[in-house]
Amino acid sequence: MDTESKKVETASIPRSLIYEEIDGQPIYYAGYKEVLAGRKTREGIVGSSKLQSLIIHLILKFLYKEIGDGEYVYFTNEPGMHINRGNNLAGDIAIYHKDRYEKMVMDEKYFDQAPNILIEVDVKADLSELKWEDYINRKNKKMHAWGTETIIWILSSSQQILIAQAEQDWILRDWTKDVELLPGFSINIGDWLKTT
Repeated sequence: MDTESKKVETASIPRSLIYEEIDGQPIYYAGYKEVLAGRKTREGIVGSSKLQSLIIHLILKFLYKEIGDGEYVYFTNEPGMHINRGNNLAGDIAIYHKDRYEKMVMDEKYFDQAPNILIEVDVKADLSELKWEDYINRKNKKMHAWGTETIIWILSSSQQILIAQAEQDWILRDWTKDVELLPGFSINIGDWLKTT
């Protein structure tokens, strides 16, 4: 398909099916083609699965119980993050240290300040034309350049966790191993799920 045809095709896709935008390139929700073909509804592709929801619930439960909300503030429900023009990202849990949080003005706009830590549970983006590792790499680099220190990807299909810290080698490990979420506080997704 030539570039002009691709532009026309992209222009005909409703903005409501865009999950994120990186360098001006729209990243659509996984399943958006089924919506365009009339086989699914938008509502049927944008929500989280039961497993994704359970993992997010367990992480939030851990954060409030073990760490509390004195030093950090936790945002969920796909907080939108506006880095700059053409770069609008989302996440499952955005963790802000109180220092960053207190500088924010709470309004109806996307976050314009980077979270200290971003947690992602699975990939909600359509990756039919982009390899998942390229997508994760681009998103991690954007978030790190913006000021996010750590991005934790919880990948349920492979039962693995990718820890991407700025200026360090990224670590991929089995989700039955402890992962430090915040200094001194580790989580073990695999163990939690066995007992839930």
